[in-house]
Amino acid sequence: MYLDDWLVQSPSYPQTLVDLQTVLTEGRRLGFRFNIPKSVLTPSTSVDWLGLRWDSVSTSVSLARKNQEKIRQKIREAIFSASSSRRQWASLVGSLNFAAQVVPLGRLWCHRLHLSGNRRFRGRAWEEVLRMP
Repeated sequence: MYLDDWLVQSPSYPQTLVDLQTVLTEGRRLGFRFNIPKSVLTPSTSVDWLGLRWDSVSTSVSLARKNQEKIRQKIREAIFSASSSRRQWASLVGSLNFAAQVVPLGRLWCHRLHLSGNRRFRGRAWEEVLRMP
């Protein structure tokens, strides 16, 4: 059996340490293996999970810094490139659509980009490279 993404939540830092040790001990006793190098074993009030930053103090969700930089890079490539393929456009719009779930009115902006891409690539081959206006 494979289990992923465990979350240990406790009312205090010391109790979290005790509960975490209990989860690890009992999990090993039951035959589960933990990927310790990939694990965050230090209690924290915020965590990056599924590409988002979850903060329990501010009760907010935002885009993780790693994903912010990936999107910035795609935007730079789109702006400074003389041409763009449909696949590159779809990748950028898909990344922005993912980010839109935590950006106020993000879906509205993505809708406009999606429509623009549809107009730009209508009737064209998937990999055809086009000049950016």
